[in-house]
Amino acid sequence: MLGAIIGDIVRSRFKFNNYRSKNFDLLAAGCFVTDDSIMTLAIAKAILACEGDWESFGERAAGFMQEIGHKHPDCGFSSMFNRWIFSDDSKSYYSFGSGVAMHVSPCGFIARTEEEAKLLSRKVAEVTHNHAEGIKGAEAVTIAIFLARSGATKKEIRERIERDYYKLDFTLDGIRDTCQFSETCQETVPRAIVAFLESITFEDAIRNAISIGGDSNTLAAITGAIAEAYYGIPFPLKRKALTYLDDELRGICREWEQATRRGKPNRKFDFITKYIGKLDDRDNWQDFYREFYIFAQLNPEYGLKDYQAILEKQGLKWTEESMKTADVDILDEQTVLALILGAHRAEHFTEGVLETFICEGYITKWLRRLKTIDDKRKPEPDRPVLKQVRVSLQPIRGGSTSELLVTNEQVVIKNSIPEGGSVTHQYEIEAALGIGEDSLSIMEDCLDAEGWQDDARSFSGTSSVFNVYELKAEYEGGKTVVHKGIFDRAHMPEKQFIVFIDAIHAIIRSFGFGGIVGLSGFMSALKKGEVKYCGVEFPDGGKIYHYRTADLRIDIGDEVVVPVGESNYEREATVRTIEFCHWDDTPYPLEKTKEIICLVSDKEEPSVSNLLTGSVGDEEDEDD
Repeated sequence: MLGAIIGDIVRSRFKFNNYRSKNFDLLAAGCFVTDDSIMTLAIAKAILACEGDWESFGERAAGFMQEIGHKHPDCGFSSMFNRWIFSDDSKSYYSFGSGVAMHVSPCGFIARTEEEAKLLSRKVAEVTHNHAEGIKGAEAVTIAIFLARSGATKKEIRERIERDYYKLDFTLDGIRDTCQFSETCQETVPRAIVAFLESITFEDAIRNAISIGGDSNTLAAITGAIAEAYYGIPFPLKRKALTYLDDELRGICREWEQATRRGKPNRKFDFITKYIGKLDDRDNWQDFYREFYIFAQLNPEYGLKDYQAILEKQGLKWTEESMKTADVDILDEQTVLALILGAHRAEHFTEGVLETFICEGYITKWLRRLKTIDDKRKPEPDRPVLKQVRVSLQPIRGGSTSELLVTNEQVVIKNSIPEGGSVTHQYEIEAALGIGEDSLSIMEDCLDAEGWQDDARSFSGTSSVFNVYELKAEYEGGKTVVHKGIFDRAHMPEKQFIVFIDAIHAIIRSFGFGGIVGLSGFMSALKKGEVKYCGVEFPDGGKIYHYRTADLRIDIGDEVVVPVGESNYEREATVRTIEFCHWDDTPYPLEKTKEIICLVSDKEEPSVSNLLTGSVGDEEDEDD
């Protein structure tokens, strides 16, 4: 479900200004939550309330859509949907718009069978979009999600959608330049599904959906939901997306996550083991090769770049004979993955060897071993949400005491000295920035790590004790974790704690100490009769050349464009020195000193006239 929300948030800043490219930041400034996310979460809340009894699901869905919609009147509802949200009547209005397809995704994630997926999608559609095309679009999206999370290949998903719902006889490149805005299911849903089918990762799927324009807000939500079911979502992206939601919406997300994961182990290999029994079809080989490499890149912790060393560590050689005779039932997951990668790499040197590994059943045998490892995993307990962490530090032999407090919206650093002085740095953080939540998430990993030695008396023979600490972590629901002891790398999880402190340093660097202490703009002025001289260095290094400028914005470290030689051809250089001189006391004659043309950034920016007319660079005209 969160995949739909991420797609919606990413696309929000392009909603009325189509961007037909894949080159953009995902969750950037200007992104926000729209009606697509709000209604998706309303459907999720209705599903949770039903607890598996779907008889009243339609009524509950309508109720939560109107209840939550009332709290977000400016989130972007269409005129017809807005009237429905704020009416006293929850009767459907016979729409075949694509709105239902973008908020039906929770049904695909909760359904236990295809029939149940169809039932749930129909009940959602009938709330507002009870036209045959609206019901069809909702069902197609739900089935695509159900298949994707149930181990279907892209080939199987495409075949099912084309058999039962829509023709997918086009490519994104083929429609990108001509794709027009459409709010109908029959136009939007096929485009969204193809955007997923042509992707290689979750992020790539979102970029695909946005790059074709049209109703890409809804497109990205639909594509994101299917892509989540197929690829999963990178944790940093998931964590960042949650910061765009208010407390109530974030609470629904967390409740959904807990409900859908409860009692289930964290399976790692479904993305590749879905090809068990499917490699007899040569058409699946290329997809398997590609997705295995994607898996290897997204899971660097396995260190598969050193696959030969991994094999050798288990007494195996990177030879066909050694790999085929390996007793796979006793091998760990890293070694099995190294076998598969080794077979792939061998193909680069001996054509046909990979085909032998596939046709003789070795790849399938190794995949089955990974599936067995997954099957033996135990369900992970629900992870509580960390609200705040407080760390205090006390010197052993006297000296400065300090304290650090981190919450979602605040970082406070206090330091006191024995003489009685103290200083407090307090950083107030907007929740949408996510940096407070990021820091707490890192601390959660630190708290889960091994290496805590809480006995302050257990002095290490190889450490000098300077400070003792107390760490108190408070979770939602009232749980508290306390660690106390010697503050050094021998008594705390070294790597994880340093990562946490690095995150705090990043917050400090982001905020700095403000314009007063930083003298922001203080030097951006000329006294009467002064000239500003800049010493610049060209990329090839060496000598400093001096130019004058009237641009008070230019500072040390800036990249500038300057005239060079008798022909005054333009070159870029870096400002290394700045000095202010009176016009009659300059180091170089004014008439012989050339002037800086402009900042490099000015040259790259669009002109004021272009900004006023809206014709900036090569961007497409607005077509929403």
